[in-house]
Amino acid sequence: MKCVSDSRPGRVAPSFLALLVAVGWLSGVGRRSEGAVGSVPLTIRSLGVAVQNAPVFTGMPFPPGALGDPERIDLVYNGQSVPRQVQALSFYPDGSVRVVLIGFAVTLAAGQTITAEVRYGERAGVPLDPPLAWTRNTAVRAMFPPRWYGESSVFNLRFLASADNTLAPTFEQRMRAMYTRTSDPPDTTNPDRRNYYDHTHALYTVLLRSGGPDSATARIWEEVAQYREREILHSGPYIGQYSAGSYTNNTYPIDFAVVRRMFPQGLLEDYYFTGDPRSLAVAREIGDALLKDAYTAPTSRFTWTERIPGWEIMGLCGLYEATLDGRYLEAARHLARIEMDHQDAMAVKYPNQGGVPGQTGGFIQDRNGQWYDAGESTASGCGSPFMTTLLCEGLIRLYWLTGDERVKQSVLRAADWLADAAFVAASHPENLTRTDSFWYICRDPANDTVYPGLNPMFLQMLGFAHQATGDPKYLALAKRILAFTDWGSHIKEFNQAMHSSGQGLYLLSHAPGTVPLVWNQGADDPPPAPPGGRHNPRRAAIMQA
Repeated sequence: MKCVSDSRPGRVAPSFLALLVAVGWLSGVGRRSEGAVGSVPLTIRSLGVAVQNAPVFTGMPFPPGALGDPERIDLVYNGQSVPRQVQALSFYPDGSVRVVLIGFAVTLAAGQTITAEVRYGERAGVPLDPPLAWTRNTAVRAMFPPRWYGESSVFNLRFLASADNTLAPTFEQRMRAMYTRTSDPPDTTNPDRRNYYDHTHALYTVLLRSGGPDSATARIWEEVAQYREREILHSGPYIGQYSAGSYTNNTYPIDFAVVRRMFPQGLLEDYYFTGDPRSLAVAREIGDALLKDAYTAPTSRFTWTERIPGWEIMGLCGLYEATLDGRYLEAARHLARIEMDHQDAMAVKYPNQGGVPGQTGGFIQDRNGQWYDAGESTASGCGSPFMTTLLCEGLIRLYWLTGDERVKQSVLRAADWLADAAFVAASHPENLTRTDSFWYICRDPANDTVYPGLNPMFLQMLGFAHQATGDPKYLALAKRILAFTDWGSHIKEFNQAMHSSGQGLYLLSHAPGTVPLVWNQGADDPPPAPPGGRHNPRRAAIMQA
């Protein structure tokens, strides 16, 4: 692609609502197979150096059903189709394409930005012959609009593009400022804090929601290379486990501190965005370790705290989405059943949770009848609001994949507990922060700890309940906690804030009941994954073609 400055506006991508109609979500038309037709602008930018016929690869995500055939990708510049190569990276259970990798060659002056477009679903483009060998080109960034990534659902479900955030625009200012302060460069190289809560995912959240900054491309590669190659084991009996810094006690069942640092999501996002096969391979190593742990650990281990099963369910669901390997989905369901059975048991044992009569929605820590960490509390009947957000993030992901009504109701019960028992108003006499937030332990009268810096972690749960129930209390509560803008001041807290806040903002920014919460909502039921789930005939046929 010989590129010169191009002021011609690209064709505007169809609205997401129109896309939903086109693929049958809103029209009631049958199973999605042919997909939609449209175009999306692709911004190609030289990050400071001139490049000549340089290979570039970028992943293009699609909503469910939007693309039936990965060959129907036409790369257009100055009104002319230019050679490109394509490869499907991931599929939905109905066989439609989830992510397609587009490769092409480009010539750019130093710092030059040009706009091409990708036309999809209508005709095949010009094949690139001979094909390019995959490479990660950190000198060039090719990106679609942030809204396209956000609406696709591929990157940890739908998220709100920064430019569309009219609910809390100061949130976006804080995100960019704290990216600079904590991550460009990282404010610590200590792995105990730098990677905690998935720093790769946090960096991709910034890049995909805002379309920048330029430094994010290099920062992502630095983090991927460090975490992927130096902090995950790639051989031996504990392959796939984290082993770095202070956390090198590798066992089965996996040590709590180790499993809390096993993050396939960021690596999967790297695979989707760049096509790097190594990121998928290592994510699968992590996923296989989580798979083994799900059936090795005693049931009680998953009920002592909320975040351990949360991390595992999230990782397993992410691997299922990427690969359609049904083992991952079944393991996630297995863990979810343990958690929901525990939630039901605690509703009987503690019928007035948080001191609220009749409140029974919490995931209660009940190790020997009391809080898990005796150094923090010895109270009974208490749950962790912030750890519950992690568990519910996994359950929301599982509901997206399965539509299991019990999972949905479990999340809604926890959201009700969050709103009615765990929230602490700024005016509460024991809330020394004088900021609307949530108790750290809900509710130990001897512990008045409140962490407003964790407020962004609660947005997804509140948003899910807002969409599913229409109860105005959830949006009202979200607006109150969004008023606090002093979060993310160090790298761990920044990672925490980025984890699911974009997803929560998306759910909260749309009217109740308007965002599909299940991947195939409104369409015919997809065929179930086969037992073991490894083989997708449609995928195999396409990849061999």
